[in-house]
Amino acid sequence: MNSHWDYNDLAFEEKFNDCSLDPSLFNHEAHLRYAWINISKFGEEGERVIQNQIKQFVKHVGAEDKYHSTLTIAAVKILKSFMDSSKSKKFESLIQE
Repeated sequence: MNSHWDYNDLAFEEKFNDCSLDPSLFNHEAHLRYAWINISKFGEEGERVIQNQIKQFVKHVGAEDKYHSTLTIAAVKILKSFMDSSKSKKFESLIQE
């Protein structure tokens, strides 16, 4: 696979959650996509889910030094704000907005 876009949302989320996603595919856009999936599913609770899963993923791939809790929380809150004010029902169109 060359991009996180090679997976549909469910497959992408599953690959990330079970730590089988190639770490090179988890770029900034993939972080936002993962957050969008979880906010869409869990609302405010998605923030906790996202933090826990990213911590698990970076630990699994030996990149714990790349995780920053404050930046993750801020990015999730900003994304949630954009989601709340958007009419987009898909991540791709939200990002294009």
